[in-house]
Amino acid sequence: MLQFDKPFATIEIEPEKSLLILTWHGFANSEEFREARTAAVQIARQYGLTKWLSNMKDMKAIRQADQDWSVNEWLPLFQTLHIKKWGLIISDDMFNQMAMSSMMSKIRPKLTHPVEYFQDLNAARNWLERD
Repeated sequence: MLQFDKPFATIEIEPEKSLLILTWHGFANSEEFREARTAAVQIARQYGLTKWLSNMKDMKAIRQADQDWSVNEWLPLFQTLHIKKWGLIISDDMFNQMAMSSMMSKIRPKLTHPVEYFQDLNAARNWLERD
């Protein structure tokens, strides 16, 4: 069920699996990046979703200011959700990989649920759908 559809990102939910899928398309500027991440939190809360999939396969670099925003502003909102599993599909873009590595090194210690990294959508979905 498509919830958010913009050129830079889409958010789909599968309520029967308690799953939110945030898929990035190329580069997102600061406004777009923050809009999509904020919308995803609101949608996850609205539907009481417990599994989150960040598909960054086609995502490009993330600005430093947006990395800082993610850690300082977005993470506290994300932590109020009842997420049990978070899967991340790694970007093909080296600059995105470096940004995510830096950001997740700050985010991961603050999380209580498992976070796993994947190369493809099927592997991520399989892990998320197992209890």
